[in-house]
Amino acid sequence: MELKKKYAIFGTPCQIYGFSQTSKYKRKPDNYLLVDIFCHGCPSMKLWKSYLKYMSKRTGCSEYDKVVFRSKTHAWHEYCFDFISKSKQYSSKKSKDPFYDIFFGMDIMNEACYDCNSRSSMAYGDIRLGDYWGEKYDTNTKGVSAVVVKTPKGMEIFEAVKNRLNVEEVTLNHILAAQSYGKTHFYNRQRRRFLLQNMSGDSDLKEVYTTYMKMFPLKSRIKKQLKAIVKCCPKSVYFPIKKLIHSI
Repeated sequence: MELKKKYAIFGTPCQIYGFSQTSKYKRKPDNYLLVDIFCHGCPSMKLWKSYLKYMSKRTGCSEYDKVVFRSKTHAWHEYCFDFISKSKQYSSKKSKDPFYDIFFGMDIMNEACYDCNSRSSMAYGDIRLGDYWGEKYDTNTKGVSAVVVKTPKGMEIFEAVKNRLNVEEVTLNHILAAQSYGKTHFYNRQRRRFLLQNMSGDSDLKEVYTTYMKMFPLKSRIKKQLKAIVKCCPKSVYFPIKKLIHSI
């Protein structure tokens, strides 16, 4: 007797929503476990392609065997990229990284990401995963994951693996407090136009990044500079000052 093939499908909330609406899924939903993530939004591919060119100059490599997004090489809250080739491994900077600074500047996400209904819904998929951001684990350096079980199927899978994990039950609202769930993002038209027009072809990402950061108000630039300085401090100094900066 041939065993039924089972599939775990991972994606952003909008991707999981799209798959959940296909006839392939609707005909045999029990064959699929749908897992989405807490999503902040996806940046334009122009940023990623420009960043790859930028990193190629820094690493001397044009191809990589593996790229780790949001690596914890520096620590959980100080994520970076790990670029790995056969001959070397290079980790991006802890602060003033063009990709992350431009991404979190909020001006170059895909248009649909600014007011995304899927990001703020638990109606599709069986499990949602993400980082457990927020004050509770603000000084944790190894990383804590948030797991939201949304369906009986998701609960069945979670129960089968939870004895391998350190599990603590919390309220959903506590998890959502530090996520983009339920939030509408906004962008600055002038900064967005500048990025989309200049982040292509032979543009130098470092020059684009430098000009882009100067387009923010003085208070924002000072705050970002302070964060960059504090990240170089010992942990005993870093975490208290980090909380103070966030309150400004």
